[in-house]
Amino acid sequence: MSNRAWPFAFVLMAGILLCNAAAHASAAGIGVPRVGGMNPSGPAEGMVTAIYHNPAAMSLLDGTHVFLDVTATYFQSEFDRDGVDPFTGRPYKEVGFSTVTPVPFVGITSDLGLEKLTFGLGAYVPFGRIAHWPERGTQRYQLIDVEIQSYTFSPAVALDLTHDISIGASLNIIYQVVNSKVSVDLAEMFEDLASEMLKYRFPEGSIRREQPEWEGTLESRNGGFNFGWGAGLLLRPAKWLDVGACYQSQVNITARGDFNLELPTRPFNLFGFFEAPNGVVSLLNDLAGLDTPTTIRGDTTFSFRLPQSLTIGFQFRPDEFWAIDLSVNWTDWSVYDKIKVRFKSANSDLDMPPNEVLAEYVDSYYVNLGASWRPTARTRFGVWVMYETDAVPDNTRSVLNVDAEKVDLLVAGSVKITDSFNLGLGFSHIFYMKSTRLKSVV
Repeated sequence: MSNRAWPFAFVLMAGILLCNAAAHASAAGIGVPRVGGMNPSGPAEGMVTAIYHNPAAMSLLDGTHVFLDVTATYFQSEFDRDGVDPFTGRPYKEVGFSTVTPVPFVGITSDLGLEKLTFGLGAYVPFGRIAHWPERGTQRYQLIDVEIQSYTFSPAVALDLTHDISIGASLNIIYQVVNSKVSVDLAEMFEDLASEMLKYRFPEGSIRREQPEWEGTLESRNGGFNFGWGAGLLLRPAKWLDVGACYQSQVNITARGDFNLELPTRPFNLFGFFEAPNGVVSLLNDLAGLDTPTTIRGDTTFSFRLPQSLTIGFQFRPDEFWAIDLSVNWTDWSVYDKIKVRFKSANSDLDMPPNEVLAEYVDSYYVNLGASWRPTARTRFGVWVMYETDAVPDNTRSVLNVDAEKVDLLVAGSVKITDSFNLGLGFSHIFYMKSTRLKSVV
């Protein structure tokens, strides 16, 4: 009996990760926009952020460099649900949320006085998403809160093979966080349970949906270390041209933690003859004969794959004042095809088999083109435009899964305050190619 009833609850839990993984509106998938912040580096740019963008490009840096960037990312989303709320009898209310999330990058590079080697160490978040929706909003069965963060620490090294060719590599040590909260409508689950216990198949919808007496709350906190790697190549075929390429590996993510399922205890009468003085808990204990507390606790394991990517970039310098940057990227989001979820109860008789949730993402691509101008030896100003495709197919798109084709416009500048201190500032805005306001009957 518990095998029939329980999967409904943990499928919803898995759906949090599935759908919100692509909700970071500024980049495909859960990619954070412009890792390294307003520093517009690519695989052919000699900056500290090359630790991520192309470790081989660290070879363009002499001496020791320290870089700190904090980008405040503003995100806003709205959900307008079709239909009528079965509890109030009125149309669903539109809900939304907005948040400002700091996205850091801290790095250091140094050649340690060596001629052909450059070392780097960076800490950054290349994948991430934080959302806080209304506790009682119409979206609550899909999401209330979520935090998905890939805290990444990367030691890197670059080697000059010749004056014109450099190679580089990095190790990506990722601490993956997956925290979430969602409401669970248990009505369908108990329709199945009651039908099996009473040997009679009740018509679908016999128990009204989205009623407070059937609504539980599921929370989970998970984390774990995972590993990937990067490799880069830098070519300098001419004084006015640098060519870079960087590959970032696929990462098989596992995050372990615990969950709490708070069951509703509001009393009600089931089908006019079964009194449930302690709500759903009474049904599980008295009708199903299961030893079930008000709060079910246990262990969780999430596993999924973050995509590999390949970026190729060029920097043209027609004179000493101007630089033109061009980069193209492919990200293998198609490997994000499913999420495996395991729940193991520690204080209940419920049997919880493993489950898989389909994601069915598609590969994404971007093209980034920009130009920068150095009017003096101490100043730099530039404009960059990026076009990026949508990684989320229509069949998995929902309020939790907000993405679209987009154009990212970046304006940035930097000033050399002293010989050893530079200060930069930038602003980026995302223009969507199609609306992210979705109508859903989910």
